[in-house]
Amino acid sequence: MRVLSAFTLLLTATLAACGGDSTGPGAGPGTAQPRGLSTSEANALGRLLLAPGVGVAQSGVNGATPTAVRESVGSGAALETGEIPFGFTLQCQPSGSVNVNGTLGAAWDVLTQLVAVHARVTLRHQACPVQTDNGLLTVTGDPAVDLTLTAAGNATGVQALLITQSGAVTWTRADGTSGRCAAQVAGAAIAGTPNYHVYGTVCGVTIDFTGPV
Repeated sequence: MRVLSAFTLLLTATLAACGGDSTGPGAGPGTAQPRGLSTSEANALGRLLLAPGVGVAQSGVNGATPTAVRESVGSGAALETGEIPFGFTLQCQPSGSVNVNGTLGAAWDVLTQLVAVHARVTLRHQACPVQTDNGLLTVTGDPAVDLTLTAAGNATGVQALLITQSGAVTWTRADGTSGRCAAQVAGAAIAGTPNYHVYGTVCGVTIDFTGPV
């Protein structure tokens, strides 16, 4: 289960909970609405939403070798494929957790040692704290965050990667204000650099920047 082992280790290192919003559930008439996210906060949350996908892609490329769990396509075929379902819980720091479920699949070209990776991941946050420029948010899935990614790589690592994310979480600030955040974000690796073009919306705020995730 080499693919699954590498996947678990890298995802643990990169997984981060995230959230934010401009409206608060349960706020009655006359109750002040929580402030909306700034562009810099939305950018930070966009990075955090996509970060698990980068870890999944790295694990798939690094662990997806012909010696891993796989299914050959025909006798002596140069192309081999494999797919592994997974499900486990990761602990947030310093408290909370994230339930992680999905499928990691890969296809290997045995002759060129190239690999293509595809993954579908559902993240359900349970009271995970997230540090932002304006303080701490505690995040719970509402209902969840879904990631889909396609990557390609070789022995040197990931060469191309596109991640898309959609879903929602609820959040609570340290001052007790709370809200619900919906987000749709995509990130595309910039070839030859550690940067990504990240774009989409987070809590109604449009984001579009290039930088590390």
